[in-house]
Amino acid sequence: MGSPRVLLLAVLLLAASVVSIATALLVSRSLVSNQASPAPGVGEAADAAAAAGLAEVIANLAGPGETVERTQLADIDGDGNPEALVSVRKPGEDRRLDWYLFRLQGEEAPRELFSRKGVLQGEVEVAGPRIVESEGLYGEGDAPCCPSRTKHSFYAWERGALTLVSTEVSPAGAAP
Repeated sequence: MGSPRVLLLAVLLLAASVVSIATALLVSRSLVSNQASPAPGVGEAADAAAAAGLAEVIANLAGPGETVERTQLADIDGDGNPEALVSVRKPGEDRRLDWYLFRLQGEEAPRELFSRKGVLQGEVEVAGPRIVESEGLYGEGDAPCCPSRTKHSFYAWERGALTLVSTEVSPAGAAP
């Protein structure tokens, strides 16, 4: 069992994550929703529950030596509610990335909609209604830190699922 200070620090970090996610949910819901706001306190309670559920899921995603690198909220599926795109960085020179897309449904537990694991030199971000994944492509003689090319994969919500719609390959470091 950890020391009381370490335990207190872990609890404080988790609480700060819940507050950050709840705030982001409130802001994103007001930005993505074209509907009238619910009665005061109704939407906020659902958002707080969704944030707490997401914080719990995020806390269990990263294993030893791994880092939850980023959580992005955006309406990927077009339903007016934000989804959460969570990226987890693995240790090592090849900087593998696992990423997950979760549906946030008020007081229900977040539901995983999609995941990709082990993306070499991976990066992932929301770009409008799409998700863009960048992955290092290694050529002969490339060091683990430094792939010579990058594959950009573009995902969009189509027919009820996140779907790979196109890919591009470019020299490493070039923008998609």
